[in-house]
Parts: sequence; structure tokens; C-alpha cells
Amino acid sequence: MNPVCGIDISKEELVATILGDNFKETRKFGVHTDELYKLKQWLKENHTTQTIMESTGIYWIPIYASLEASDFKIVLANPRQVKGLPKRKTDVRDSEWLAHLLRSGLVKPSYVADADLRALRSLTRLRAILVQDQAGYKNKVHKVLQLSNIRLDSEITDIFGKSGRIIIEAIATGESLDKALERCPKSVQKNAQSIKASIMGKLSQADLFALKLCMGMVDEFDVKVAEVDSQIVKYVDDEVIGLLCSVPGVGFVSAAVVVAELGDVSRFADEKAVCSFCGITPSIRQSGKRRWNGPITKFGSKWLRRNLIQCALAAIKVRGDSKFKAFYLQVRARRGHGVAIVALARKMLGVMYHLLVKKVAFFEEGLAPKRKWKAILERDLSVGFEEAMSLLVNAGYVNGS
Repeated sequence: MNPVCGIDISKEELVATILGDNFKETRKFGVHTDELYKLKQWLKENHTTQTIMESTGIYWIPIYASLEASDFKIVLANPRQVKGLPKRKTDVRDSEWLAHLLRSGLVKPSYVADADLRALRSLTRLRAILVQDQAGYKNKVHKVLQLSNIRLDSEITDIFGKSGRIIIEAIATGESLDKALERCPKSVQKNAQSIKASIMGKLSQADLFALKLCMGMVDEFDVKVAEVDSQIVKYVDDEVIGLLCSVPGVGFVSAAVVVAELGDVSRFADEKAVCSFCGITPSIRQSGKRRWNGPITKFGSKWLRRNLIQCALAAIKVRGDSKFKAFYLQVRARRGHGVAIVALARKMLGVMYHLLVKKVAFFEEGLAPKRKWKAILERDLSVGFEEAMSLLVNAGYVNGS
């Protein structure tokens, strides 16, 4: 049997141990490109083609990419499955332990997506961060207006929509409100008197500055999010996105996140395996004949869990006789809103799994067919990041930190 190599990776260095039949050697290397070249030369000199490393943090990614480009067979191990003996934790021992596990065939390799899928995953996560940061500036706008007793949000559903922006711009620039309302839709003009009454508060110079700055940042984030969307389109498959977008509550962005985070769905045995992988199945504790179901396990991708919660919140707002909404109402009557939303997210993930495996679109009588996803390319998620996280916290599925 050819020697194998276990690599323990840290931020500044990596420790590699080659283990053979009657041979063991450990060396330390840096993490720069020239040091990785020395590592590969050392492995080739010892006829080592198989290596193993833990998938901790992000430090393994450049090491993995470098070895992958040189045709080494790499096993990426889940840290939960390869823990060594307690109180014997050193980098050298860790690398030896990894090599021993690989040589003994005791490691189940973790799934590593291909380069295009990794790029898509990076883009969808970047978009989620941008939307989250934009939400902070939107909250600041709300705060500035509320502190000045401007209650525009009580008259207009979304103050960052077309009408809301026109009115806020008029407030910030001192434009006549009557002229601003003339540019608004007739449905808003009907409430002109109540809108005028809601914005009679006065903004100080500091508040005006903060309002203009925050609105400018919101607009800037809109531009950046649109740029990311244009890049995401390059990495998605039209057919796959179309199948997922046929599900009520799922749009282009949500579908792209599901594709990016799940990867190859054929590696899952069934929908239970998918839900378990995503960490939205209840944790189980059993002793004897007694069994307790606790909060969700929270394994897997946090990005996918948040996205599924957002899809579920959007699905219960769909008009028509939706089975998803009926399921939500049934669970809510017994367990409350938070638990019902998470249960619906789990059910929707199972449906999406079957759609991807069977390559069929979702159809339900009583619901109007959705337009093609390219015609309704979403610029914002259906619900905000903060709302999705607060639901998880309130339901006891995620701690407040």
C-alpha cells in the first residue's frame, strides 16, 4: 500500500505526516505558494498520492485547490468525525492521527463542490451579506424618521418603494410635498392628506445629513446587488432554476442559493437525508424507551437554512388554495408561528429535492402559474434577513448570539 499523508492546517503553517508500512516522517511547511510547491515535491518524492485534511474554517481551501491542481487524491474530513484522543492535542499528533485514519479506511470523505459551484456559492453568500448590510442602513432611515416624529411607514407599506423614495427625497431636499405627490401613483395620492399629517415632524441638520447619507448607501447597495445578480446568472442552469422557481415562495435568488448550497442532489438517499444535511431536522435524545425531540440540529449551511425560512415566509403569503399554507396553519394551531415556519421550510426543501431528482416542475391546482424566472429576476429577498433570524430565535431553534 502506498504511503498516505495527513495534513493539519492552521493560519500560518501546516504540519504534514507521511505514514507508510514501516515509515513515518513529519515536516512543517508555510502556507505561501512556494511552500506549497515544496510540500508537493516532498509528497512526490515519497510516492504519496493520497492526502487527508480537515475542513476547518477557510484555510484548507487554497491548500486543497493547489493539491487538486497537481492530481493528488484528497480526502476532506469532517472535524466532528476525526477527533483524536482528548488531552493529547498537538499539530503533529493531529497530522499523524489523520494519516492513520485514512490508511485504515475510517474516514468518510466530505463532499467538495466543483469550481463553478464554489463560485456560485461565493456569489450567493456575498449577495446575502450585501442585503444584510443594506438592511442596517434601512433601519437607520426608519430610526431617523421616527425620532423626528415622521410616521411615513404607517401610511406607505414600503418607504423604500417608488412612492416612499419620492416622498423621502422631497423631505430631504425641501421640495414641495404637493409636487412630490403628483409623481406618485393615484392610489397614494388618494391618501395625500393623511400622508401630509404623518410627516409634519421636523428634521434637524444632523438628521437631514444622516437621512441623505443612509438613503445614498441604500441606493449604492441596490447597484451592487444588481451587479452580483448579473454574475449569478452566468453560473446557474436555466432548467434547474426554472424547476425550483415553480415552487410557491421561491424566486430566482432563493433557487440559486438552494443550488449553490446543496450541490449534487444525487448524493442524498432521500429527502430525510437532505433535511438532515441542512440541519433543519429535530435533534433526538433517547434513553431506554424514552425519546425526546429537541431544537433543530443546525448542522450544514446556515445560509441555506436562512434562505429556506425566507422561502417559507413568502409561501404563506401566496394567494390561492396552497397546500403549503394549509400545512403551516395546521402546525401553527398546535405549535405556534415560529415552529410552523421552520416545519414548512423543511417540507419545502423535501419538495425541491424531489423536483431536482425527477426533473419536473411543481404544479398545484388553485394556484396561478408563475411567470418565467428570467422575467421576474428578483432584486431583493422576499423577507429580510433580520425577520428570518428573529423567527428562528423566537422559536428556540437558534440562540440569540
